[in-house]
Amino acid sequence: MMTIHELYDYIIENYGKRKCWISDLATTLNISREDANYLTFFLGYRRGKEGLIKSEIQFISDAGVKAIYAKI
Repeated sequence: MMTIHELYDYIIENYGKRKCWISDLATTLNISREDANYLTFFLGYRRGKEGLIKSEIQFISDAGVKAIYAKI
């Protein structure tokens, strides 16, 4: 099982560097596309483009992220 810190790194490494789509991320993490979209949107990605990326501390402190992480 991956830690929430590893989840942060995984999303940035794979979705952030355009190595996968939202659907791929959802399948790999075994979560819904809506949850995968929330994670990427919260991090700062908009339609696959990088915006102002949140810090790891902001990411792991978010209640929505914690709720989705609990499903993984």
